[in-house]
Amino acid sequence: MKDNLIWSFFKKNKLTYLAGLIFMLTASYIQTLFPKVLGETIDMMKESSFSQAAVKQNILYILLIALATFILAFTWRNLIIGNARKMECTFREELFRHFQRLSPTFYSKRKTGDLIAYASMTCQLSGWRLALQQRSRLMESLSVLLQSILWPLSSA
Repeated sequence: MKDNLIWSFFKKNKLTYLAGLIFMLTASYIQTLFPKVLGETIDMMKESSFSQAAVKQNILYILLIALATFILAFTWRNLIIGNARKMECTFREELFRHFQRLSPTFYSKRKTGDLIAYASMTCQLSGWRLALQQRSRLMESLSVLLQSILWPLSSA
């Protein structure tokens, strides 16, 4: 039996998806450091004899957290959403190969322009739909995971 087109695409690009997932999880973790550093900075400044060097160091940490979050988020979005675009192109190429194998009588019964328009729209929508579904499922999973970990910690 011929391998499913979607599964074969995921198998071929699994390292890119895995790298995107790792970058996403790392970006999410680094974002959780921001409130901790900010809280420590505010607590330091509440004291009458706080060290300006320590506050400046924490401000530098906050800037580094922001920069790292930006870079990691940019990278994981390019990896995962870039794969959606690659998937869209793969589907379109496979569909056009299939169109080339069809008989001339198939085309005499149907308008060629309509077939191409439907195929282009379907491939484009399926690629973006899959990318958005993956992103929403990952974000839902991360949300549940973080709530289950952070909620008990915040009430302690």
